[in-house]
Amino acid sequence: MPQKTSIVQYFELDPLGESEMDYCFANIGSAKLGFDSLALNKGTSVKEESPDGWPEPRVGLDEDTPGLIHPDFIGNTDGVLVSSKIMAELILSRNVGQIETIPFVLLNHRGHIHSRDYLFLNPLGTFDVMHMKKSEYRRYKNGTVSPIGIGLVLDKSKLESLPELFRLREDPQRYILAEPLVADLRKHKFSNLVLNELDVA
Repeated sequence: MPQKTSIVQYFELDPLGESEMDYCFANIGSAKLGFDSLALNKGTSVKEESPDGWPEPRVGLDEDTPGLIHPDFIGNTDGVLVSSKIMAELILSRNVGQIETIPFVLLNHRGHIHSRDYLFLNPLGTFDVMHMKKSEYRRYKNGTVSPIGIGLVLDKSKLESLPELFRLREDPQRYILAEPLVADLRKHKFSNLVLNELDVA
């Protein structure tokens, strides 16, 4: 009898990170980036939108969050992937498709340099993997839909030949990771990664 192939597990990254107040928490919305920060939310190329380059981006810590400890992932409310360089190196070594990397300077609450060890990861493009019958979502007047919280279910028929890290078409600020990548991240014990398993149907 032929062996049954197991379905790969998928996880969603929580951009807020852990509720550990000692970790850095970034305020990207008011940062001096030198380029349109919305590109980091949409999966469009920052380098194509700013072909002449930009000054070194500077990102401050959130005033309401006092943490100063450097985690591997910096939480934020802007839906942006902020990675330590060592974690980014591992991610980029795997099958993750096209990802732009944009180094920046992290400033502390007083505006002084806190770290140069971080960069933005900008996965380009989005992927149609949401199960339209099983997922909970809102439908807007213009015809677009947006999955609601934990109501996202992935369609197993759409999960072939995907990168191990990608954006959801219906909401590009939702990042999905395949189990092989998640296993590698957990093996290296990278900090402040909150990964919630998604249902597949």
